[in-house]
Amino acid sequence: MKTLTRNILRTAITVILVILAFVAIFRAWVYYTASPWTRDARFSADIVAIAPDVSGLISQVNVKDNQLVKKDQVLFVIDQPRYQKTLAQAEADVAYYQTLAQEKRVEAGRRNKLGVQAMSREEIDQANNVLQTVEHQLAKAVALVKENTFYVMAYLEETKLEGVRPGYRAEITPLGSSKTIKGTVDSIAAGVTNASSSSDSKGMGSVDSNLEWVRLAQRVPVRIRLDHQQGNLWPSGTTATVVITGQEDRDTSQANFFQKLAMRLREFG
Repeated sequence: MKTLTRNILRTAITVILVILAFVAIFRAWVYYTASPWTRDARFSADIVAIAPDVSGLISQVNVKDNQLVKKDQVLFVIDQPRYQKTLAQAEADVAYYQTLAQEKRVEAGRRNKLGVQAMSREEIDQANNVLQTVEHQLAKAVALVKENTFYVMAYLEETKLEGVRPGYRAEITPLGSSKTIKGTVDSIAAGVTNASSSSDSKGMGSVDSNLEWVRLAQRVPVRIRLDHQQGNLWPSGTTATVVITGQEDRDTSQANFFQKLAMRLREFG
């Protein structure tokens, strides 16, 4: 009798443990796969590429790498003699064209008295364009990252786009950090490059070979607007894990052990 009871108890405990393990694994799997997510995400920012209108030697540098700059701040100065020479040449051209335009005005006035309307503004327009071009010869030869324009670009597989809509909330976890940043889906890219749509040098279609039972999902860029700018904590180009939580934020403080474990497993794919 004792042996039978012991066997029943062992069997019951084993069955209960198996059921609990199954439930835990199932809940972790649902948590892991229910929300669209990706580890292929990048912090990005609006980058302004600027180039000089006038070439020349740099005589003075007023900034250093990764320094925060403001509007109208002088970054560096182009060699003044060369700049002044170019400006003087342009001013001389403007004076010439202004004189030529005045002559055209006088000539047009004479023709107007004869009943002929003839006056060309090409020369004066050209002179004005030259003046405007030279007056705005600023020393611009660096790339600037605009402050407070950081966002996250998440590359989600096409199979997960069903649960992604503009306005949906998102959780961003920078790689190597336990901090979670909140954001909102701003937009979804309208298209991605189709490698099979290109043609070779003979105009023939170039179609990539694939296996019928293996189909790789395309990744679509999804832009996520951050709720709060993070400064330079995570520079543009660094990676992060993104989870789309739907129309509302998820209360991560109420997550159980298995949900937290699944959250960390996302870091490893």
